[in-house]
Formats: sequence, C-alpha cells, structure tokens
Amino acid sequence: MLRKFLGFAAFIATGMGLIIISFIQSSNMLSKALLAILTIFYIVGLSIHFKELQEGGN
Repeated sequence: MLRKFLGFAAFIATGMGLIIISFIQSSNMLSKALLAILTIFYIVGLSIHFKELQEGGN
C-alpha cells in the first residue's frame, strides 16, 4: 500500500510540476485560463483516485 501512495505522490509532483512550468511559460491569458481549467480537472481526478486508494481499490 505504501508503494501505491509513493507512486501517487510522484504522479502528483510530476503533473503539478508540468502544469506550473507551462503556466509560467505561457504568454497569453487564453493559455493561462485553459491551464487553470485543466488544473481543476486534474485536482478533481486526483481526489477521486485518492479516495479509491484509501478504500483499497485498484
């Protein structure tokens, strides 16, 4: 179970790192708005997956 949580933490760090770098490098507001929407969906998906990990599901 610890291995799954470590993998989950690595997935979070990688995804958020890519989103943050993309946000910093984007030049227009449309790109930043789209990244913000993508980030919201990413966080919602992570919360659902985390609940599944806590319940012991695959």
